[in-house]
Amino acid sequence: MLAIDPPSFPRLLAILPVPLVLAAVAVGLVWEQARALGPVMRAAAAALVVAVAAVSLVLNVRGYLRFIARVDVEINEWAVLEVLGELRDARTVYLFTGVYMLSDSPVFELFRDGRRLVTGLGTEDLPDSLAEPTAFVLIPTLRDIGVELTERFPSLERESISTRGVWQLTVYRSWSTGSKGGGGT
Repeated sequence: MLAIDPPSFPRLLAILPVPLVLAAVAVGLVWEQARALGPVMRAAAAALVVAVAAVSLVLNVRGYLRFIARVDVEINEWAVLEVLGELRDARTVYLFTGVYMLSDSPVFELFRDGRRLVTGLGTEDLPDSLAEPTAFVLIPTLRDIGVELTERFPSLERESISTRGVWQLTVYRSWSTGSKGGGGT
């Protein structure tokens, strides 16, 4: 069950005691059978069990820490919210953040701050002109939209955002009003 999805608190809380109880029962049964071996062999067996448990714990913790480090640099709503916090001057923000982070998600609704948030999934969702201060937030997998953006609005300011060397988002912004080319920054 642990390998099906990334660990989550409710699942771990529910199943964590199960392997420990089963291991304790197995060790107890083996310990009872080891009485016939004598104290020296029992001590050696106990040392072996403790060594195996310690190695297993270290390997599992290393794997979990690698998983956490990898997840820590993945794009999530928090990264987008940080960018939205920096885009206070934008009146419209297009979120090209994939199908799991839509602009009408409760998280983004909570931090809308009077701005119009628009979900974009492809180049057909790009506006023809920029009539107000506008920003576009793109995830790396939608970089082809960034190409179309720079062709359609060549004067957009562009900023790449990364976390620990991993490209997270690209933000395009225009604080001009009226002109089709996006104007100045």
